[in-house]
Amino acid sequence: MGSGQFDNLLTRELLGGSPEVRVLFAAESEVAAAVRFEAALARAEADAGIIPAGHGDLIAELLQSFAADFGSIESGTARDGVYVP
Repeated sequence: MGSGQFDNLLTRELLGGSPEVRVLFAAESEVAAAVRFEAALARAEADAGIIPAGHGDLIAELLQSFAADFGSIESGTARDGVYVP
């Protein structure tokens, strides 16, 4: 028996069971959003002078090549209760 948001008989239709909506909630989509957030945060911190000028763009550029190791994320999540890509 599944336990994801789309497996609950009471709520799955509220969340949208279509393949298009499922993609939005996929692990890959969540990690991609987290990486985009980190890139934006780095740029904002550089703009605010929290980190050195230029480092925000450098961090954002390096994040473009980030490839999540979902096996490690899965085992870390099981151990810690949260995922950190």
